[in-house]
Amino acid sequence: MRRMIGFLMMMGLMVGVVGCGDDNPVKSTEDLLVGTWENEDGWSVTIRSDGTLVESEGGLELAGTWSLAGDKLTVTYSEKDLRELVEEVLVNGGIDLAEVSDAEMEEMFDAFMADEYPRGPVIIITINSITNTELITTDEDGERDVHTRKN
Repeated sequence: MRRMIGFLMMMGLMVGVVGCGDDNPVKSTEDLLVGTWENEDGWSVTIRSDGTLVESEGGLELAGTWSLAGDKLTVTYSEKDLRELVEEVLVNGGIDLAEVSDAEMEEMFDAFMADEYPRGPVIIITINSITNTELITTDEDGERDVHTRKN
């Protein structure tokens, strides 16, 4: 009799454990990252599953690539794309690029990089938390940012 009760209890446990399957599997951080995120300043980033991203702010866009290791999001930009961004900023500021010498352009690019990307075209961001609707990050300078999913 004890064996029968023990057997029935084990069967009940097994049915309970097997029956607790979830139809909504937990998404990985990488899966959660894919989409468009915006912060309160109007800056947004669209992160694609193919490892590319596009940042947008004030009508300007910058393409890059991304990878994830643990909670560290590494974003990399090409020098070509950064140079095109500088040119676009100058044109939007009313500067005729035909009147800018190569040396002046190089000086402006160097100043832009020193100001915006002092560590170079690779940025490492720590993901503090992520849900379906909110992404909280800290950059290399310790600046915390809250992003909301747009899509």
